[in-house]
Amino acid sequence: MKMRLRAFGALVVSSALLTAGCSAAPASTGSSTTASPTSAPTSSAAATYSKAEVTTAAPLPDPERWFPTDHLAAASGWTGAPSGLVFLNGTYHAFYPHNPTTDAPSGTLEWAHATSPDLVTWTEQPVALPGTDDDAVFTGSVVVDTDDTSGLGTADQPAMVAVYSTGDGQALAYSTDAGQTWEKYDDILSNDEIDPKVSWYQAGGYWLMVTAESENHAVQLYRSENLTDWSSLGTVSSVGSQAGSWSHPDLFPLALDGDPANMTWVLLVSTQDGSAAGGSGVQYFVGSFNGRTFTPEPLGPAGVGAIQPGEMHSWMDWGADFYGATTIDNAPDGRRIALARMANAQYADAVPTSPWRGSMTLPRELSLATVDGVPRLLQTLPAEAAAGLDAAAPLFSKDQLTIANGNRKLDATGTALDISVTLVPGDAAVSGVTVLGNATGQRGTRIQYVKETGILQIDRTASGNTGFSEAFSGGAAAVVALTDGKLPLRIVVDGSSVEVFPGDGRAVLSSLVFPAAGDDKVGLFAGGGKAAVENISVAPLAG
Repeated sequence: MKMRLRAFGALVVSSALLTAGCSAAPASTGSSTTASPTSAPTSSAAATYSKAEVTTAAPLPDPERWFPTDHLAAASGWTGAPSGLVFLNGTYHAFYPHNPTTDAPSGTLEWAHATSPDLVTWTEQPVALPGTDDDAVFTGSVVVDTDDTSGLGTADQPAMVAVYSTGDGQALAYSTDAGQTWEKYDDILSNDEIDPKVSWYQAGGYWLMVTAESENHAVQLYRSENLTDWSSLGTVSSVGSQAGSWSHPDLFPLALDGDPANMTWVLLVSTQDGSAAGGSGVQYFVGSFNGRTFTPEPLGPAGVGAIQPGEMHSWMDWGADFYGATTIDNAPDGRRIALARMANAQYADAVPTSPWRGSMTLPRELSLATVDGVPRLLQTLPAEAAAGLDAAAPLFSKDQLTIANGNRKLDATGTALDISVTLVPGDAAVSGVTVLGNATGQRGTRIQYVKETGILQIDRTASGNTGFSEAFSGGAAAVVALTDGKLPLRIVVDGSSVEVFPGDGRAVLSSLVFPAAGDDKVGLFAGGGKAAVENISVAPLAG
């Protein structure tokens, strides 16, 4: 198992990339774009280019090309959702279920462990918790017991305490050497619940735990003074999307609009089906917590899809591949930072990346803001992660570019890129950015804005290998409003992942793609009129 220590390189291309002088037909802007985010996104005509690519190196095997450089992933075996995120002594720790013997979740799992200074540069550590047939280790969480409430550490050397599911309930383990070695303590709850997430409830002076009753679409709440003895508080149920089983709950406070006097509680819950883009996803609820009960409040319509007035939930990510989100315990400066598994349960075990399967998303710093009269979760890259991604000089930058009706190829290539751009749709019906494209413009992943409907889409219908599963949808979409006619975008491409952060981060989209060898071109496009971009920068990831 190896993280970013093994940086799989992209295909080297030496051809000069020329601007395309296209006169493509206007893109369709029919009503189908408003029906559902899982329908095929609107596309403009394909590009034509004046020079073919010339490769100077043989392409790597597909799984190696698709392996991420700046995302946490094991280089072999199956990687599950993050199950213990914690910050201690200047270092981030991530624990997660891993199957070292096969790229499937079946069999005996272990808790893998990796550390990072910035949440994008990861170093493998020794296995934290080995599992056996008689002593299973599934998902859970880790906290730092700073005040030694458990008596398992000391005030000078606080213990890391892990609480995890065993299949028969919840168990506890602890480490007094920053996660390098662990002692299993005992079972602490006997039930059929899963995914315990533990946090410190400051107002009450006790530990708070939430677990998922998966098939009952419910979240159970518990309290403890010492992490070893737990009592029940209450239940959250009969709300949200119930199309699929529930998992990976997380309950925490955020200051609404940055006001510490207005702390508002957020509950994350993953669901196996029924998400905005189809299949699994992470829904969130916003409300109040009185020390015993979490009460969600209506969020109203949240964009494209199933959310209706009076609905209690919205979606944390509108892309196709975002699941199992959980937050970091003891994060510096009181920030709330989350990681998720970049996968969709409907096809996660079929993605064509063997011998590795599964990776994490980029970290997301969370905040809560009032948008259109209701609280909405905002997500941005944490400062340390952004700095880690931005270590290299840009391949291409320009203050302003005009996109005529058609396509414009940029003098930049790569399969691991950080792209910042402000899109100005102008009078174009559809406009946006193409990444991981081929030399002729017939393939690529399109990040496009449909002006009439205000919908931002990831279109992966021509992204490469799409036939490995019927559940692998063509696209994902979210409603995103322009500000003064402009849409700032940050697009991070890393092997087989595309993550799009528009504007202030109120509607992030994360999706997997599997481009063909040599598909590493970046371009701009407009359909049905003329568009422009401002302050565009294309930089290689530091990995």
